[in-house]
Amino acid sequence: MVRADEPVDPLQSWPAFAERVRERLDAGRLAYGDQSFSRPPGELIEEIKQELLDVCAWSFILFERIGNLEERLQVLESRQQVDASLGGHSPYSWEAMFHHASRRVDELRDQLAKQMSLRVAAEQRAGQRNVVALEARLAELEGRTS
Repeated sequence: MVRADEPVDPLQSWPAFAERVRERLDAGRLAYGDQSFSRPPGELIEEIKQELLDVCAWSFILFERIGNLEERLQVLESRQQVDASLGGHSPYSWEAMFHHASRRVDELRDQLAKQMSLRVAAEQRAGQRNVVALEARLAELEGRTS
């Protein structure tokens, strides 16, 4: 097993590569005979061009598949970040949606309670001002009648 931090000899796999090339040559010999070695160079150039186009097409297919995998990986990583921010609840599960909704209801209930207590306090202050104003008016009226 090769470790990631160990240098690798790039020519280490050359014998296996050469063996695979030999297998392809043998397969061609069986299918077409030894005619490839006697074909005109122009025909061989055309064969090479066709093979290079195939390599390019397969490279593009692989390029697209890798791109799609990278996009999917980004989506999964961002979902994990969202999961972590929700305390381990997946945002794509019923439990997570219920957890989120429950938290939101609690937040709204707290806000409502705070607003109600502020309203009651404001009404009490307004009532006290009214009482003070009424007492002042009453005292004024009593002062006139006395």
